Amino acid sequence: MDGTITSGRLVKLAVRRYLDDLESAGERGFYFDAKIAQKSVEFFPLCLRHTKGRWHRKPFDPTPSQAFVLWQLYGWRRITDDCRRFGKVYMSMGRKNGKSEFAAGVSLKQLCFDHPHENAAEVYNVATKEDQARDIVFRQARLMAQLGPLKSRLQIMMKSIRTLQQDKYQPDSILKPVGSDSSTSDGYDLSTGVLDEIHAWKKRHHSLYEKLTTAGGAREQELLLIITTAGDEESELWERLDTHHARVLEGVETGEIVSDHSLSFIATIDEDDDPFDPANWPKANPNYPEFPSHAYLEKQAADMNGQAETRNTFIRYHANR
Repeated sequence: MDGTITSGRLVKLAVRRYLDDLESAGERGFYFDAKIAQKSVEFFPLCLRHTKGRWHRKPFDPTPSQAFVLWQLYGWRRITDDCRRFGKVYMSMGRKNGKSEFAAGVSLKQLCFDHPHENAAEVYNVATKEDQARDIVFRQARLMAQLGPLKSRLQIMMKSIRTLQQDKYQPDSILKPVGSDSSTSDGYDLSTGVLDEIHAWKKRHHSLYEKLTTAGGAREQELLLIITTAGDEESELWERLDTHHARVLEGVETGEIVSDHSLSFIATIDEDDDPFDPANWPKANPNYPEFPSHAYLEKQAADMNGQAETRNTFIRYHANR
């Protein structure tokens, strides 16, 4: 809030919303449990290992922005039943910010250690096609599970990860990839859905989104985690969701409570910012310069700051606008 960390207007509003809710959310039926929040953040380095590059096999220490989302997702509780407050999380930021790796970690957390425990959890990594879902978030979840201490608790298959039964009366939970072409798309009893790159979902995928948003009725605290980068003129679902979640944050300024059950984190450059000015890059890339690196973005900017089409590509993917 004091400008020490460079961030855009909507990220600042996300922080203000959290701080304001600490003062007032009790009146609306919520409370914050810092102990659960802390355990949830600590789950990542204790139980998960990175799968790529120079971080391969190292403990997954959440970045500050990732910890901010985890802290709120698991810390906020409903007074009526102590379940999670947020049933939907929307995260938007530039490419190469570790969105898929983070989503894989949340998938495993939800499979094994949601709080309170979810019996027979069904966790789905969702993309427009099943092959894509399997090759991105689910693949990283499989590698994380194989590299870390969770391995002894899980049965890790090519197309699914299951928890090992501790006794015959405890049903196992499952994590699997699905897409609009999956044969079981109507039979969800979803506890968690991780929706990857929602900007790529076209009009024909809207029915899949609707099935997922209505599939958790039998669960006490279902969760949809939506991760994305900015869309284009064909990204109707992304535009609808992005507009809604921007309104959730802007309610801090207007006094309007748009969606008390949604957690929104939108990292983008501000309206009058120069997208090719490195001083503005942290606004759309909250993990910069650790990832993406300054050298990477500098090269991308040099290569794309020419014709209008390539400029727009940089603005969309790296300035998240």
